[in-house]
Amino acid sequence: AEAQAREAQIELALERVRARTMAMHKSEELSETAHVLFQQFKEIDKEPKMLTIGIMKENEGLIEFWVTDWSGGGSKVDRKFNASIDEPILLNKIYTAWMERQKSIVIELSNEELLGWVKYRISLSGVPDKTEYSNSRGFVAAAFFSRGLLSISTYEPFSPETLLLLERFAGVFNLTYTRFLDLQKAEAQAREAQIEASLERVRAVAMGMNKSDDLLSICEISFKEFKKLGFDNIRNALIHIQYDNQKYFMDYDFSDLTGGAITKIEYGSHPVVEDYLKQIRSAKDAFYQGVIKEDQLEEWKDFRRNSGQIDDPRLDKATALYYYFFSIGIGDIGISTLKSINESQIKILKRFRNVFELAYRRFIDIEKAEAQAREAQIEAALEKIRSSSLAMHKSDELWGVVAVVFEKLQELKF
Repeated sequence: AEAQAREAQIELALERVRARTMAMHKSEELSETAHVLFQQFKEIDKEPKMLTIGIMKENEGLIEFWVTDWSGGGSKVDRKFNASIDEPILLNKIYTAWMERQKSIVIELSNEELLGWVKYRISLSGVPDKTEYSNSRGFVAAAFFSRGLLSISTYEPFSPETLLLLERFAGVFNLTYTRFLDLQKAEAQAREAQIEASLERVRAVAMGMNKSDDLLSICEISFKEFKKLGFDNIRNALIHIQYDNQKYFMDYDFSDLTGGAITKIEYGSHPVVEDYLKQIRSAKDAFYQGVIKEDQLEEWKDFRRNSGQIDDPRLDKATALYYYFFSIGIGDIGISTLKSINESQIKILKRFRNVFELAYRRFIDIEKAEAQAREAQIEAALEKIRSSSLAMHKSDELWGVVAVVFEKLQELKF
């Protein structure tokens, strides 16, 4: 009777895990699933220090982790962590066992190993751990499913029953993991459609340029699309057009707070400018990534102000300013942010560059046509002045030539 009651309790816990997994609507809900697993495990066996769901990503050399709070208690953590499968203390051993298709593995961490693992975990997450580990040992049990693992951590050795229970939880999770993959695939498809729609809107504006100042419109539409795509900390969108012969570049800048602005920046005018020019011309994939820290930020704000750029009140509270640029041949396109962006966002920025790079040839044609039209306008003005001068019959007709010069200079926007 006790055995049957125990089995019924286990089955109820497994059913709750199964139900929660099948109810997922997006992959981020794995954090909630980890919390449910922790609570169910606690009810039928013992309270672990932490429960982890790990997804193997061999092609990237990573394990994607969704965890409960490692201070204990099973609180959910609404973010994922990517850890290297080459980490030697714990993860490489787990990965090797998974590759060998073992059902589970138990790893004991000595005091020194435990301290080393905690240090790695803190560096990975940026979350401090004030627990005293100086006299502790750690035990980690991992049970495997087709694409990953479930693991629990404690300070005490595991009983065979605990390990068997963890394997049963992993078996249930394996059955429902197909739903998780379907969700991830659907999310990826929806995200891709969203990105493509944003790129198409940028492409349409770029192809509609009629004059070089329309580059500001590209900055504006890019900024708005980046916001839609989740770039929450973006400060502005920028395009730089470089004029090496004249040793300056034009800065086209759009921000939701300051609006659009066009500024001329001289080469060598500031160390940040010099570093940007040097790096973007030599960096891999023509990509420049820079950060202006707090000690440099005040100086940089003064430089921007002296260059005629509009003050941005967000910079007064910022501790750092991040820049990301991809080259477009005659210059670059990019953004500045108040916090660093991730690799997936950098890839999106590159796609924006690729779209604009196809359209920037139109900008070159427009700029060339504008230069030719300007030269023709100047030549026509000079010819008018020349003909007025040659038509003089007496010296006091020079006043007429002066009037023509004045008129033509006005037409040329003096």
